[in-house]
Amino acid sequence: MSGEKDILDSRWDLSGLEFDSVLSQDPLTKTIALLCRERGTNDRAVVVLSRRAFSESDAAAILSDKSKLELQFQNDIYSKYAGILPTELAQVNIDITSPATDKHISKHQAQSYSMIHETPEDYRSVVLPFIEAIPANRTQWVDNILAGKAEAERVLHNDQSESTGFVLLPDMKWDQTDNDSLYCVAISHRKDIRSLRDLRSEHLPLLRNIMRQSCQVLENKFAIKSDHLRIYVHYQPSYYHFHVHFSSMKQLGSGLLAGKAHVLSDVIDNIATIAPDYYAKRTLAFALGERDPLFEAFCKRKAATMVGHDPDS
Repeated sequence: MSGEKDILDSRWDLSGLEFDSVLSQDPLTKTIALLCRERGTNDRAVVVLSRRAFSESDAAAILSDKSKLELQFQNDIYSKYAGILPTELAQVNIDITSPATDKHISKHQAQSYSMIHETPEDYRSVVLPFIEAIPANRTQWVDNILAGKAEAERVLHNDQSESTGFVLLPDMKWDQTDNDSLYCVAISHRKDIRSLRDLRSEHLPLLRNIMRQSCQVLENKFAIKSDHLRIYVHYQPSYYHFHVHFSSMKQLGSGLLAGKAHVLSDVIDNIATIAPDYYAKRTLAFALGERDPLFEAFCKRKAATMVGHDPDS
């Protein structure tokens, strides 16, 4: 979920963007991320283009004389072609983030990754100050959703309870054309939970409510049962306002890798049966891009520790 601007606004036109560079491309997901600039300004924009999933209704159009094939190779019963499909199938999803911050750009930039093993002390000395330094307007789009000021027509469910309430809506990565690529997000109404680290036993009713109600809504609206869903929390999250991801079991992506996704049922069980402050006490391992500002904060702290002084003094 991103979008400091409404991409449906009439001011938006791709011709208003100037190409700067390719941030990354993923042949597996058929996605490319571009760094652009708005014409006449210094504002940067991240534009992500991805191929839309095929539906069953596309089959007849694909298997018609409108599809043109060029043989790449053939070996016995196996053949590979480059194909040009009917124009009505040549559609892409386009996600735009503008103005884009260094954090947004880093998220999509091709880079090396390192595995961080974050101790509770690392969280207190590095991550928490990093979170607290993030400008409040960075999550204004979340506040707009929770207040009903933006994306209200996309909301699937809104439980307005102050302690256990949340808003459920499709993630921008899902175009809602194919349930196999279903991807939704439940955003808590509570503002005192920033990430997995903040969860305590007092939050179990919230977590269980998000799981129970969201699964029921998704089954009712999309006929997808809970055992066909991945339900998880990211650490580190892309934004520090507590939210839970719901995706189809057929959905793939880097957000499902070890060192990123924590299954919600496991999170609930760990807090309920092992320790009420389980996530405050344990070391959490996660992959962090070496262009990420948080990675720079870890490097800064490590360098200061080696020379024996506080980097903030």
